[in-house]
Formats: sequence, C-alpha cells, structure tokens
Amino acid sequence: MAKLKLSQIKKVICSVCKGNGYIKAKGFDGEDKINQCFACDSEGEVYETVSPKKFIGHANSSRSIN
Repeated sequence: MAKLKLSQIKKVICSVCKGNGYIKAKGFDGEDKINQCFACDSEGEVYETVSPKKFIGHANSSRSIN
C-alpha cells in the first residue's frame, strides 16, 4: 500500500458519537447501555482522504483558460 502524504489526510469529528468515543443505546430491557463507537473505534475522529485539486490547463499549454 502506498504511503499517503499528511496533506491528503483530513481529520473529521465522528458523526456517530460526536467525538465522545461512545454511544448510548437502549437495550431490550429498556435501560440505557453505553457502548464503544463502531464508526471511529472509540477515537472520536474519522480520517478522510482529500482528493487533489484538478487543473483545467497547464500554464505553458496553448489551451489554458488564461
């Protein structure tokens, strides 16, 4: 697997646990159960890769927009 540059990785707060690392869920008996977050593995952050910006033309190209 290729190494990703740090500029291509973005940290985002987990939308499931909202950064806490745990979630509350009702059990079958009606009581609140506290479980670890399954989306972020209880870290509170999710890592996303950022796609590089795409350029329409090159500065030396005759087909550039400028």
